[in-house]
Amino acid sequence: MEITENFLELVDIDEIILDDEYVNMVDISVDVDSSFLLSNGLISHNSASSAFRKYRDPQTQGAFSLRGKFVNATEMTTQKLIQNNEVVNLMGALGLKLGQKVVPGTLRYGRILFFCDADCLEENTLIMTKDGGKPIKDISYQDLILTHTGDYKNVKNIIQKNVSNYIEIKVNGNNIICSENHKWIIFRDGEVVEVLAKDIKYSDYFLLKR
Repeated sequence: MEITENFLELVDIDEIILDDEYVNMVDISVDVDSSFLLSNGLISHNSASSAFRKYRDPQTQGAFSLRGKFVNATEMTTQKLIQNNEVVNLMGALGLKLGQKVVPGTLRYGRILFFCDADCLEENTLIMTKDGGKPIKDISYQDLILTHTGDYKNVKNIIQKNVSNYIEIKVNGNNIICSENHKWIIFRDGEVVEVLAKDIKYSDYFLLKR
């Protein structure tokens, strides 16, 4: 990742705590090559959906982001299918129609992959938007998010989920709560790298917007 030196400073990690109670988490993504900023200036990595969009071949690989809660497979009645926007939109993207028999070779894609990531932030984490700090649970697709480049970008994807194991990281006077697999942009051994929260070390440094 390209990092502008005069935009950032390094901050120490004070404490890392692993906990195992349920908390509501939210995952957002902006443009594929950007990470977004928390209101305290710390840089958070983009979600997995944007990583897939960055490395896919748009000529042969499509990408469809689920923007809401998907229907439970054990309760998948025709009525529930019709009422669930995510199911209807996904079927449309694949070329499926409710009640229509699937004919081999007629779908838009020969293979379908589901990317299910758990790189989320606790729902009350403040994100820096063009209108100021805003809890990530209240972020909408109309918000513009401040990125590590200093530019404001549109929100591409928002996902909410419950996570049973989370990590609390105390850094620069702030407590950050995130899932174990949330990626952070940190400084390690002289390099700026992406690291899962569960793999962060006390010798690492967080990156902070000046």
